[in-house]
Amino acid sequence: MLSHADVKFNPVSFISHLIWIDGKYDLIGLAGTKNLNASSSPLNWFVGSNQFPYSRYGDVTMTDKNGSEVRCFYNQYKPDVKDTEVACIDGLCCILSKKFIEQGFLFDTGISDFDFYDTGASFKCLFEMKAKVGVMVEPVFHESEGMGILKPEFLEDEQKFRERWKRNLEVNIH
Repeated sequence: MLSHADVKFNPVSFISHLIWIDGKYDLIGLAGTKNLNASSSPLNWFVGSNQFPYSRYGDVTMTDKNGSEVRCFYNQYKPDVKDTEVACIDGLCCILSKKFIEQGFLFDTGISDFDFYDTGASFKCLFEMKAKVGVMVEPVFHESEGMGILKPEFLEDEQKFRERWKRNLEVNIH
C-alpha cells in the first residue's frame, strides 16, 4: 500500500473492507471515477471527470486553504455503493494486489517523482496489464486539498504524461 503521509482513516474498518473485497481489483484507491476525459487539464481523476460527476466515488474530508474541513462524498448519486470498478483513482492511497505485484507491476518513472503516479498506474493497469482498477469507499481524512495540480511543474509533467498515453484520450468503465 502506498499512501500520502497526510492521510488518515480507521484501520479496522479499512482492513475489514479490504479483506471483504479481496481479489476483486488489482489496483485500489479511496477515490476515483468511472469516466475520465483525458483531454481535460490539469489532468487528474477529478478534473477529468468534471463532466461526469455522477461517475465519481469516494468519501474524502480535506482541509482547505483556510484550515476548514470540507467533506466530499463523491458517490452521492449512488450512496449505497461501497466499492466499484473505475477508470482512474486518486493517489491519496493506492493499494496493489499481491497478484498484481507478482505480475510485475511497477509505477512509471521518468515523468515525475510526485505527479501522475496515480493516473499513470490506472492507465497502466487498464491498458497494458488488462487488469481492474477499483475504489473502496471508506471515510478518509486528507490534510490537503490537492492544489499541487495548479503548479507549473505539474503542467510541464502533464505534457510528458500525454505523450506517454496519447492513444487513450477518453476512458469509461460501465
